[in-house]
This record gives sequence, C-alpha cells and structure tokens, in this order.
Amino acid sequence: MSDSQSGPCVAVIGSCMYDQVARVARAPVIGETVMGHAYHTGFGGKGANQAVAAKKLGSEVRMVACVGDDAIGESTLSNFRQLGINADHVHKIAGQHSGVAPIVVTDDGNNLIIVVPGANNSMTTANIDSAVENGLFQGAKVALFQNEIPIECTLHGCVKAKENGVMSIFNVAPAVQLSREQLSTPDIVCVNESECALLCGDSAPTTQAEAENSAKKLVAAGAKSVLLTLGSMGSLFCAGENEPCVFVQAKSVKAIDTTGAGDCFLGALASRLVQDETMKESMEFASSASAISVQRQGTQSSFPLPDDL
Repeated sequence: MSDSQSGPCVAVIGSCMYDQVARVARAPVIGETVMGHAYHTGFGGKGANQAVAAKKLGSEVRMVACVGDDAIGESTLSNFRQLGINADHVHKIAGQHSGVAPIVVTDDGNNLIIVVPGANNSMTTANIDSAVENGLFQGAKVALFQNEIPIECTLHGCVKAKENGVMSIFNVAPAVQLSREQLSTPDIVCVNESECALLCGDSAPTTQAEAENSAKKLVAAGAKSVLLTLGSMGSLFCAGENEPCVFVQAKSVKAIDTTGAGDCFLGALASRLVQDETMKESMEFASSASAISVQRQGTQSSFPLPDDL
C-alpha cells in the first residue's frame, strides 16, 4: 500500500456520492413545485467528505468504499488520486450505478438531502478484511465510519479497528435505531441534534444542558462515549456516564451553505486526534474548520486548507 506521506493516518470506511445541488429561496412543501436559481454538481458522500476534509488539513488518508462502474465512479477515483487520498480499496462494482445525492439548499443556508446509495450498498465485510490485511490500519490512529453503507460492514470495521488499536468514530447518519450491542461497538458515537433525538427517542436538544442530558442517555443506552454536533450551538463530548462533558461553542458566522459541515467537522477532528491533541483541542479546531466551510458554497470544495485557519 503506497501513501503520499508517512505521517499519522486517518482510515475512512464509508460512502462515496455524487452531489446534485439545487439552490432555492425556500424549500418546497409536499406537492409543491418551486423555481431554483442555481445548480451545481460535486463529489460527496459522508465517507468521501470526511476523507477529503482530513486530507485537506494535512492527514494521510486511506479510503475503503464502493463506486459504480460508470463515469461518476471513474471521476470519483480520479478525484481521490488528485487529492492524494489512498484509494487502493475503492472498488468499482460492475452493473451498479454510483451513489448520488440530490440536495436542496435554501437561501438561508439550510439543506434537504436524499441519498440514493447505489454501489455503496455493495460493500461487504470481505472488502474490509482485505483492506485490513493489506495495511489499512498500518500507522492509523483514527477510523471514521458513517451510516451510508451496510451497517454490518460499519460494525465489522469498528471491531477490526479495535483489534488493531485504532480509535473508531461512528457517525450515525442517516440515523437509525441501534441496539445496545451496536451502540457499544464503536469507541465514539457521533450524531447531530435530530439524529440524537431519534436515537434517544426524545426531542432534539436546544441547550447545552439538554445536550448533556441526551449524551448521558446515549451512554446509559450502551455507547462508550458520545460526540454531539449541535450546529450553530457548538459541539459536546461525553466520555462516560460519570464523566464531565466537554462543550465547545460554535463560531458565530453567517452560513450560506451548511451541506457537509458535519463531515468537515469530523474530518478536521480526526486530523487533530491523529496528532495526539486532546478531544477539546480537536473539537475547537474542528469548529473553526466547519465555520469556514458553511461560509462557502459546495461540499468538498468548501473545506478549508491549513492556511485558512
């Protein structure tokens, strides 16, 4: 396995999508048609986004994913190569289309996203085992996972990461109900406000106190530790039921496009954790990175470089 640099590594096992973005003044309600005023496409998928965010901030990154045997799949591989992301274990799946994500972005910076997984659903545990056997976790300190590939692959990858002494972070997005065993498999469960509400069976937290309570509920439900991304409020980390929570307030900025902000946060967080920074230091850095991202249009193209911070 060849890498462009020999520093600490972030491994990403997850999705690749192709974003199809329409900008509108406001989102339509069911049955309504609205006129858009801009359209663009770009590389996306939560896995690829987190990989790109970490790479743009200086980390060595290795990606495990599946793309379709189509033009989007080939261009996705080319994008990884151009960025210097190791794509030795990004598989082209014959007869499958690449994953796509139609996205509506409103003028106030909010978004609605539909994910059509395509080839992402073809990921197998055998793909992960092969990558591990061929050095996926060699020199790695953090492994990032999301919920856009089969969940059995994600959980299998978390187990393999633990066996190799690598911290696993499972970004449960899109959110699904998880059993106690599933919640306890990764080292860190990461969710945003709405995802937290689904996992907790409660309303979304709107204050720091409510966020702390939600994080403690997830720990009580089985999670080893919990990272909540809370949009314009900030982020919160809970290392255990009896541990004090770490809260980092978000930077105050005018957002124009929040698409991929959570992925930018996690990629940036991982880029600091592999440098042995503390969780709070890493969260502060990630908060600054995502604040820059939301002030720019696009997804991966909005992610900052070190000189931007």
